[in-house]
Amino acid sequence: MEGANTLLEQAIDNNISWYRLISRCHRRNFQETADAWFCATPMPPYYSNYHVRRRSNAHIDRIARLVKRTTLSRFSVADAYAELDAEQMRSLGFRSLFHAQWFGGTTSAADPATAFRFRRVSNSSGLHAWEERWRLWSPTDFPRLFLPPLLEVAGLDFYDVLDQHNPVGGFVSFAADGVNALSNAFVSRLAADAEIVGQMLAFITNAPGNHAATVGYGSTAQVAGLAAWGQNPLGAHRVWLRG
Repeated sequence: MEGANTLLEQAIDNNISWYRLISRCHRRNFQETADAWFCATPMPPYYSNYHVRRRSNAHIDRIARLVKRTTLSRFSVADAYAELDAEQMRSLGFRSLFHAQWFGGTTSAADPATAFRFRRVSNSSGLHAWEERWRLWSPTDFPRLFLPPLLEVAGLDFYDVLDQHNPVGGFVSFAADGVNALSNAFVSRLAADAEIVGQMLAFITNAPGNHAATVGYGSTAQVAGLAAWGQNPLGAHRVWLRG
């Protein structure tokens, strides 16, 4: 497949690499082309069946074929450039679920005077406790989403966010495709969200073996709050849902 030419493409490639890990962990069969990743069977919650990888005129027709042949009650599309034709998507039964912004850049160093502590999750029981806290912000009745084999993946780490010695949040760091991706970040002190997320980004940038650039996605307001941490908007992201 063609490699990434921009930081945005690296962010998208990293997200698809994350999809591969989750899919394999849950024994989901998927296919890939140069411009997309897709799975015609039910995906775990918060994961789309179709993920745009590169701009292409083939997406709408391919999505239409997948929708026609599948019996899934729900089918979602990660429109990584937010450029799929809205009228055509609605004609296939999709509605816009949410908009977001990709971000990326080289993160500034954390301020030691305000820094939270981060503790790597190292075993299955710790991962289970991490997921239980994560579910308070991302509710689902799905059985365990983050399974122990993920702890063995090189470049993938789950972290607790500690205030003093108390867990107040968590995040996932995934170094792949030339970037460090921050995802699944949650905190209990929402007023400090931008500060905590900025410190998460600085932490993973400085972790041994990680890449210089950090990426992720969030709401427009969230991304604007990360400017002080060296993060810039890279482009729009949109998710479509059918069913």
